[in-house]
Amino acid sequence: MDMTLIDDIQNELVDDSRDLGSILRKCKILAARLGSDPLEEWLEWESEGYPSDESVPDYRTWRLELHGDFAGPFGAAIQNAPIPYQAVAPKVYDKYTIFNCRQSIASIESLRRNAKRQAVLVATPGLAMRLGDKVYRGYNCIHAWAFCPMGYLDEVVNSVRNRVLSFVLEIWKQYPDAGEGRDVHRIKPDVVTQVFYTTVNKGNANIVGSAVNSPLVFNVNQADMDSLVAALREANVEEEDILELKTAIASDPQQPSGGFGSHVSDWVGAMTAKAAKGVWSVGINVGTELLAGVLKKYYGLE
Repeated sequence: MDMTLIDDIQNELVDDSRDLGSILRKCKILAARLGSDPLEEWLEWESEGYPSDESVPDYRTWRLELHGDFAGPFGAAIQNAPIPYQAVAPKVYDKYTIFNCRQSIASIESLRRNAKRQAVLVATPGLAMRLGDKVYRGYNCIHAWAFCPMGYLDEVVNSVRNRVLSFVLEIWKQYPDAGEGRDVHRIKPDVVTQVFYTTVNKGNANIVGSAVNSPLVFNVNQADMDSLVAALREANVEEEDILELKTAIASDPQQPSGGFGSHVSDWVGAMTAKAAKGVWSVGINVGTELLAGVLKKYYGLE
């Protein structure tokens, strides 16, 4: 039996000697065939690096340690001394104590192979000037820097490898031939996205109807706000969004045409945009169908 792309990816993922960057390129081919935009986007950022205007996953957020050199009276000096976090002003605290690693997996792997230090150094422009004499009494900070253990790089690579493996195994269990030949579109993109959120994003994306070949089912009664809210919570809609919908419904009753009012329609549009961007942990098609389904039942339109 010929090896499929998903089989090939699995075999390479369990071999630590295989370059993760090249494995991600194969995963990008698989993602394109499966049609999941959130998966493709995540693989693109892991492969090419994260843009400055995008948040990074938690495994790429590092807590930094601060050290510095200090000059005192009559030539006295304190070198490579720890700087307590309390000495950093609250308004710039995150800037100097938290580092968001945006480098590509290839860059991280290269740094791991060629590292000559036991720590990753991070620039802290302006920190020494901000600290001044606030750290050690009678001493002025003349040089400050931040660093974190090299092990953080290992954690990033290991986390990405494990998440990709969890994803392909879950897809493989449901569709062993996913992404191959004429069966490329047999698995729906929404199912792929749901698997992505639960295995890669580690989020809870279990909504009614997300199972393979299962229709969406909504237990919502006409004009029953409690049942509507319960259905939305089950679909992982945040409380703030539910509150906004309540306000929209109250100020925007059903129109004579049998459709939704402008405020409710605007809310549906905003939620659809969240699904498309991955802010709401459902696929865009599932999200659109879900919202239309619960609101039609609430308004008695079906």
